[in-house]
Amino acid sequence: MYSYDEIKHLHLEITSNCQAKCPQCARNYHGGVENPLLEIVDIDIDKFKEIVPVDFIKQLEAVSMCGNYGDPIINRDLIPIVEYIRQSDETTKVDIHTNGSARTEEWWKELAITLPENHQVNFALDGLADTHHLYRIGTDFDKIIKNAKAFIDAGGKARWIFIKFKHNQHQVDAAKQLAEQLGFDSFFEKETSRFIGDPWFDVLDKEGNVDYRLEGPTESKLVFVDRKTVENYREIFKGARVTCAVEQEKSIYIDAWGRLWPCCFTGAIPYIYVPQGQLGYAYREDAKKQLLELVDNIGGLDFLKIENSSIREIVDSPGWQTEWDRGFDNNQPVCVRVCGEFDEPVLSQSKDQFIELEKFDE
Repeated sequence: MYSYDEIKHLHLEITSNCQAKCPQCARNYHGGVENPLLEIVDIDIDKFKEIVPVDFIKQLEAVSMCGNYGDPIINRDLIPIVEYIRQSDETTKVDIHTNGSARTEEWWKELAITLPENHQVNFALDGLADTHHLYRIGTDFDKIIKNAKAFIDAGGKARWIFIKFKHNQHQVDAAKQLAEQLGFDSFFEKETSRFIGDPWFDVLDKEGNVDYRLEGPTESKLVFVDRKTVENYREIFKGARVTCAVEQEKSIYIDAWGRLWPCCFTGAIPYIYVPQGQLGYAYREDAKKQLLELVDNIGGLDFLKIENSSIREIVDSPGWQTEWDRGFDNNQPVCVRVCGEFDEPVLSQSKDQFIELEKFDE
């Protein structure tokens, strides 16, 4: 693994909180059942300054605020955190991923003014007013558009992220036109790789009953992962070759609880909830068991907390430098799923595309 002095990218989650209930997000199970493993926490400005020192920011090319569970704009200290990063080094790029459905238009103007020149805010907008809410449950399309416009008009650089489903695929061109009219810098359409086991995804209500179903676009670029593949993942994973993407990018991830991980995919595993007996439960248990064994060899979950050990102490420790490489070689389930290469495309078309597809699926 790379050393502390080689790190160029910091990916962090400054809150585990979010007002949305996207059905395929690990914050909940199919939209209706809350994740019992998820504790709501924030990294405030004082803690951020403590765990991310100025000298470390100066060596970074970019700071990305996305994560696995929370939306960064929910953290009340996002703007002070952004200001601290900019004051530490104005050349460090700041990249924010959000559903955009919180805060006032004045707040968004202030964010645009506070961000460094090199920045991008990615708005998750999966359709237009009549379809967006089917995936982004709990968000308000009209409010997001007003917030995005206020941000852009104040000088903010915005990107529209559009996840294609069967119910919104006919709106891609209209969404592109709207994005251009509003002044978005770019528009990115993608698919989600989270249709696993069945070519549909049941959205549950609060009682756990099926409310409606999501389906992928009619013509998909992804290789569908069917039930047989999921059930036989142990055998399939044996043939994988893992090339760690963040090892090449020299990136690290800090979760909302202040723990340090190589990437958000490893950092997600301790908090993912799949009810016993459901498809994916065995994979989740395997991934968690093997990951925590590896973490124990590094020093344990407490050692990974930056309030206990600095980023340098963790990254340059003998355990961190050796155990992650051993995990790649031994085909850790999460590493294979995200960065695995197969003779046959059983999980995705390519590693790079898979990571890009997952990255904005909050």
